[in-house]
Amino acid sequence: MKKIVFSICLLLVCAVLLTACGKGAGDAFDAEKAFERILSEVKYGAKLEDVSKSAEFAFSGVPEGTEIRFWASEDGKLADAAILFKVKDAADLEKVRTSVEQYIKERRIEAERYSPEEVTKLDGAVTKAAGNYFIVCVTDDLASARDILN
Repeated sequence: MKKIVFSICLLLVCAVLLTACGKGAGDAFDAEKAFERILSEVKYGAKLEDVSKSAEFAFSGVPEGTEIRFWASEDGKLADAAILFKVKDAADLEKVRTSVEQYIKERRIEAERYSPEEVTKLDGAVTKAAGNYFIVCVTDDLASARDILN
């Protein structure tokens, strides 16, 4: 009987420990899930469309093999965008950050000339690097974007 009680107690302790360890792992940032939320929960000034095919022209200096999901306003007039980069090596994230800064700088110059109201969106772009991912969100709905990415 003592062996059975001991075995049950041991199993309960193991279950508690495994549950506690699992909670820490479950709290890790999931960039793919966050990006889906960025697309579905953040408000944009215009409907976004998938323009990933043009990403290679918009982002120079991104390491070869980088996967880019690029969503931008369908009419191209607004600065609104949601972008997810996935690099092979986390060491390449700095190159991605530099490319994003250049993209925002160029878009800002265009906005100053043609759509000055879009400049504040670009200046407030929300970004996050996590693991092998880099996420960018350009919107007026900064509170939602920050909530998702933090």
